[in-house]
Amino acid sequence: MYNKCELFTDDEDLFDKITLKRAKEIIQRDDITVYSSEISFNTYGEFLFITFIYKERIFVIYGLGEHCERERWVDNFNINTGQEYNIRDTVPIDKGEVLKQINERAKLKKHYTYEQSYRGELYDILADIGDEDGAASILEDYDFMLED
Repeated sequence: MYNKCELFTDDEDLFDKITLKRAKEIIQRDDITVYSSEISFNTYGEFLFITFIYKERIFVIYGLGEHCERERWVDNFNINTGQEYNIRDTVPIDKGEVLKQINERAKLKKHYTYEQSYRGELYDILADIGDEDGAASILEDYDFMLED
């Protein structure tokens, strides 16, 4: 998805990713209002999801978690935007608490020190040059070639 938002750099917009450092910078901006920060799951693993508003646009960034398909810890954040996120009737939360949660979550990386398999490495490459769903589909179709 190409967000075309001045909040993000061209590369961040193009790849829908921001670094841990940039996530912290964005959260601290005066023109950002944070509505939620929670550990949750999606199709690919368990991550920290942060929902915020910038100039009336809703964004959800997620990262700092174990990506099951990539078989590794993901220490950056993916960017999602859209109307599917409902924040009506919610109250903004304290940015200091969000930053504290980010820092605590980032410390967990040292506990994920396992060997990434060939399949995990291949998924990593395919997802980076395409997308997560496409990488999963390709590996599903050709999984028989990866069996030992």
